Amino acid sequence: MREPPRERSGGEERLPTRSPADAPASGGETLVEHLVERLSRAERELNLARDEIEDDTRHRDLLRQATRQIAGPERVTIAELVRSALPTLGRWCLVDQLANGRGERQLVTHDHALDALAGVLHGSVALDGDPNLGIVRALQRRRAERLAHVELRHPAGGLDDSHVPAWWSALEELAAGPVLVAPVSARGRIVGALTFGRGQGEPAFSEREQRLAEEFAQLAGVVSEYQRVAGIAEAAARTKSEFLAMMSHELRTPLNAIAGYAQLLEMGFRGPLTEGQRDAVNRILRGQEHLLTLVDAVLTFSRLTSGKLTIDSTELGAADLVDIASEPLVVEF
Repeated sequence: MREPPRERSGGEERLPTRSPADAPASGGETLVEHLVERLSRAERELNLARDEIEDDTRHRDLLRQATRQIAGPERVTIAELVRSALPTLGRWCLVDQLANGRGERQLVTHDHALDALAGVLHGSVALDGDPNLGIVRALQRRRAERLAHVELRHPAGGLDDSHVPAWWSALEELAAGPVLVAPVSARGRIVGALTFGRGQGEPAFSEREQRLAEEFAQLAGVVSEYQRVAGIAEAAARTKSEFLAMMSHELRTPLNAIAGYAQLLEMGFRGPLTEGQRDAVNRILRGQEHLLTLVDAVLTFSRLTSGKLTIDSTELGAADLVDIASEPLVVEF
């Protein structure tokens, strides 16, 4: 090992001194730097975990609110349901539903600047249309997907912009940013799709947001099934009401004829009646009145269930009410 050059001072040789900059870092300084780095990394991880917990809490609150909406007394539509997911899941949501073999589309927005597009996109959607968006994509892929942007297939071929449909221009404006498509299932089949979207340049959807969208799609499936069952029940109620009204009308016609001819016999238009014949005619009239009362009750029930019953109020003394309630109904035949 080569010795460092010696310096002479006053006739004596001595080794040159080393400056602090040339001295190696001590073990204590290295340990401090390592601890500072670990603390910084732990702080970053702690902040990330805190953000994830806050997101999960907010997502649970959204799902809890949506569940209460469905379980409430008021009927909820899918559009009203997904409105609560905005703006957490984007600026807008396309709600596509299958009804009687046809697609129906509605745009739900959180940004009032997109309200004009909602009127353009509301209505039917072709099930053989563009396969990259909404219900058509859900029917083909059958799973939730996150897309950086959507490449739409131009519907007008080589036509100029003046011939492009307004709804297509609206879709192009919406699909410029990140998109998240979640299928809506009920009874094991696809019945719709929720397409959430953000503006151009906004951050892409995360895996956690995709799970939230899938949860909302499941709730939308519950709402869709409830709408289907409620529609069947309403159709059955209308059919029953119409049947009861028709039956009541058809029964009143012959009953009125029976009463009219019985009254003619009682008045002697077919000749004088014996006491026995007169008693039989009276029994016919009482039976007709009783049966007519039953028919009127059925008709009243029909109007009541259909919401078409008109109630007229009148003053009635307590004594008269007691007499009416206590009077027995006697039917003689």
